[in-house]
Amino acid sequence: MSYDVMGMSGVLGVEKSGPISISGDVRFELAKDFSGDFEIEIVGKSHDDMSVPLVSGSESEKVRTVRVEVIPIADAPLLEILKSKMIGTEDDIISIEITNTEVTDMKEKLTIEVRSRDENLGGLMCGGEEIMGEKRETGEMVYTLSGEIVEMGSGSFEVYGSKDFSGEVRLEVVAISKEEMKMDIPREEWGVISAETSVSVVIEIVGVADPVKMKVESKEV
Repeated sequence: MSYDVMGMSGVLGVEKSGPISISGDVRFELAKDFSGDFEIEIVGKSHDDMSVPLVSGSESEKVRTVRVEVIPIADAPLLEILKSKMIGTEDDIISIEITNTEVTDMKEKLTIEVRSRDENLGGLMCGGEEIMGEKRETGEMVYTLSGEIVEMGSGSFEVYGSKDFSGEVRLEVVAISKEEMKMDIPREEWGVISAETSVSVVIEIVGVADPVKMKVESKEV
């Protein structure tokens, strides 16, 4: 007895592999970034020394169909920051530039977040507009950057420290690629897989002396 294995050439990269021994196994390398389902046929054939063509459906040939479900895995996106260590002055706005960010699989969707647990981070701006942060249960503040940076693959955003703060502020820029797990189940049961790439940014805020308030009153003598 021997086996032939037949499948989709666009998925498996081969149409036919065999024969193999009755106790063996067959391994396939899938096409790059493929996810979904496909079927392969395992055909068992018995052979003898007679030069008679095998007839499909005869006792000399048995076919079994195997359905394979390939679950997608999100690939880590690209993320490059011009400077991961920066210096600014008290009460000033400091610009952070993303020089390159993109997904490596076009089926995935890209999102960029800025995360920080630093209470001395006053806030974020992008395109001159304030970004509203979301506080998570862990105490971490999360700011989602505008879609323009995602579409262009680069851009900048601004941060500032708390009023009159001088010292170190730490934050993380995170690129997230997401893909739906489109499986042969009801859509409401589909899951979402994701992968992240992060870059830590440290900002040193230098203190600036504020002008002294002084009030002078004239007095007649």
